[in-house]
Amino acid sequence: MVRIERREFEQVEPFIETIFREQALDHFEEIREKIEETITLAAYKGEELAGSLVAQRKYDHLYIQYLTVSTAFQGQNIGTQLMETAENLAREMDIVNITLRTRHYQAADFYHKCGYTCYATLEDMPMRGVAMHYFVKRIV
Repeated sequence: MVRIERREFEQVEPFIETIFREQALDHFEEIREKIEETITLAAYKGEELAGSLVAQRKYDHLYIQYLTVSTAFQGQNIGTQLMETAENLAREMDIVNITLRTRHYQAADFYHKCGYTCYATLEDMPMRGVAMHYFVKRIV
């Protein structure tokens, strides 16, 4: 008999990561040396924080988790500069693909202008009436 209990994610995360890492290593020995890291960029106008970008690098992939620009600074190319900086870092790190997701009311048009391709759209995600768009850009 197996006992199932509800737990906090932090309690099982190390177990999950170990299992997935073992599976990956069984198939791709060369990933042993790949770096996993968080990349955080901050854009300032004078002394004021105007925007930020947070991305997770894992193996040859970069996932942009957050891109934010203060409404006071929108329309000043800060988002574009943050994306270009992230892409330049990705090239230096020999990243293959950058992915991200955005809700329909956020920045889908902006990501198209930055050269990203929408590869999927899920309706009613994460709630009714919202569409989630998933984007990718191949760097190499």
